[in-house]
Amino acid sequence: MKKLTISIDFDGVLNMAEYPEIGEIDSEKIRIIRKWTDRGHQIIFNSCRPAGELLMCLCGIFTYMPHGYLYYNENTPENIKKYGGDCRKIYADVYIDDHNILQIGKPVDFELYDKMIRRLAHGEV
Repeated sequence: MKKLTISIDFDGVLNMAEYPEIGEIDSEKIRIIRKWTDRGHQIIFNSCRPAGELLMCLCGIFTYMPHGYLYYNENTPENIKKYGGDCRKIYADVYIDDHNILQIGKPVDFELYDKMIRRLAHGEV
């Protein structure tokens, strides 16, 4: 199984409160993200919020996860090494963002993403 890097936008995907407020994150989304890390996938949380604010929002939720699978507004160490630095553009195999043209005006369906990620990881796509 291929290990994937999954980029997840914070506001509009995990946090549904109106910016700059922070609401409760849906437990089903948390469950699916944990499942992805249990399968060895790496997660990059993206936000225009300051990194410290993003970390404070997410650390309490994802503290149990293995170190090295979660990143915040940064590329994975493998890609930093491969490309000689951490540029501003996040590299991932999958991007989950409410501004994706297929998502605009619709809630992000994590169950559908989970099915697609499983297929991609097994080379079916």
